Amino acid sequence: MKRCVVLLVAALAIPHLTGCGGKTPTPSTSGDDPAEKPLRARIIGKWTTSTAPELQASATTISFLETGEYQSSGLVIVQGQLLTVEKDGKKEPLRVPASGAWDLEGEEIHVRVTEAGLHGKFEPFTYRVLSADEKRLVLDKGGERIALFRME
Repeated sequence: MKRCVVLLVAALAIPHLTGCGGKTPTPSTSGDDPAEKPLRARIIGKWTTSTAPELQASATTISFLETGEYQSSGLVIVQGQLLTVEKDGKKEPLRVPASGAWDLEGEEIHVRVTEAGLHGKFEPFTYRVLSADEKRLVLDKGGERIALFRME
């Protein structure tokens, strides 16, 4: 019986002594793993709704700059209709640039647009970060999920 107890104690203790049992080992903090980067560092960059060349004209782009500047360029839709302009005899979607400032509080990106290609007052808005890595940023804005892809 003593022999069984000693083997049982050894079987339970050895994994803990060698770091193989119990708690999950702590991942390396070398900073090489993109998931280890702070959320702000993962957000900074230029993002687009599509990287497909054939969709470039209709894709929205958003930049979160290190300085806290926000830049975007997107299409204008009024009452569900895409506004277009005629350029070189061809109709193209109307794109409107905007810029302002952004800051991060927890998992929320607060944006205040200060200048845009359209006149008017723009209310501040908030994106909630659902996920962020080196290639993809998924945001929620008022219940609408927005998937963005890093521009190379």
